[in-house]
Amino acid sequence: LSDPYSCEGAISHSNDWLVLLPVYRTPLPFLRECLASVQSQHYPHWELIIVDDASESAEITTILQQAATDSRVRLQPREKNGGIAVATNAALAAAKAFWARAMPATKRRQSSRLRWVVVRVA
Repeated sequence: LSDPYSCEGAISHSNDWLVLLPVYRTPLPFLRECLASVQSQHYPHWELIIVDDASESAEITTILQQAATDSRVRLQPREKNGGIAVATNAALAAAKAFWARAMPATKRRQSSRLRWVVVRVA
């Protein structure tokens, strides 16, 4: 590929990458930045499954519900906290995508990151 970030012809499925995002009492600035970094990815074929692991925060709920208005984002609230492993597995169980990548809610990714991964896998 002449463009090291080009993914043309690499993978042809719609929403073939899943980003797993377990959330539990994540500080709001980190959560907003994390969600924005996923939604700004240059590679368009992704799905974000957010599992709110019973955060019990109206602010977190509002931010997550707003993110879920994007058709590529699915929100799964849990009634009881099960920990990061249970929340991540819940997201993975709901997956429709072929590839999955877990992401901590306190992290952000460069907008070219997912495209970079796709090119390396393809």
